[in-house]
Amino acid sequence: YRIGEAGRFFGYVLWLLWQVVLANLHVFKLAMTRAGQEEMSPRVVTFKTQLKTDFAKFVLANSITLTPGTITIQIKGNQFVVHAISEAVEKDLLSGDMERRVIAVFEPEVAA
Repeated sequence: YRIGEAGRFFGYVLWLLWQVVLANLHVFKLAMTRAGQEEMSPRVVTFKTQLKTDFAKFVLANSITLTPGTITIQIKGNQFVVHAISEAVEKDLLSGDMERRVIAVFEPEVAA
C-alpha cells in the first residue's frame, strides 16, 4: 500500500514540476510581450474542493501557490480563495486537474 502511495506521490511531484515550468513560461510571456500584457487580468477565484482531509487541502493549497501566477489566499472549510494572474490561469485552476491529481495520491477512496 505504501509503495503504491509513494509511487503516486513521486508521479505527482514530477507532474507538478512540469506545471511550474509551464506556468513560468506563461508568466514570462505575460510580462515580456505586448500580447501578454493585454492578456494579464488579475482576479480572485473561488472554488469548492472535494478534498476531505486537511493534509490533502494543505498539499493542494501549496501546489497552487508553488505554481507561478497563482497564490492561495484562504481555505475555509471546503472553499478555496485563490489569486490568479490571468483568465488562462483561472481556467487551468477551475479545470480541477490539480485537485484530481491530489485526490488520486492522498484520497484515492474519494476518486472511486
